[in-house]
Amino acid sequence: MTKLKRNSVEYQVTVDESIEYILTNMSSWNQYVSWAREKYSVGTQRANKLWLDAWEAISVDKAEERGIKREVYLQDLERIKTTAEEEGDRATAVKCIALQAKLEGLDIQKIEMKTEVLLTKWGVAL
Repeated sequence: MTKLKRNSVEYQVTVDESIEYILTNMSSWNQYVSWAREKYSVGTQRANKLWLDAWEAISVDKAEERGIKREVYLQDLERIKTTAEEEGDRATAVKCIALQAKLEGLDIQKIEMKTEVLLTKWGVAL
């Protein structure tokens, strides 16, 4: 096989084509490597590198998308919480706080449960 010398722009185009192929065909690693070896006339190692670079880009895109969605959800919950507090609906406000904490990575119920278990192990009466 002949080695192709590529500049960074050409390589990025190749990665973009790889991303499109992976997402369109929901391809497995074996299917992708076969396709890449044939399309780009590269060996298995180079095809694997393309696979890894494509999945890294896909993961970054998904993480950014999740971050944007998370921010929208947090804003919606804040709006609902504010409305509930103004109307005196404390139950809804508390539920919104719990959901906001969960979206931020803090699961309040788990933290409380772990605290109870630790205090029980240390012999502290609850």
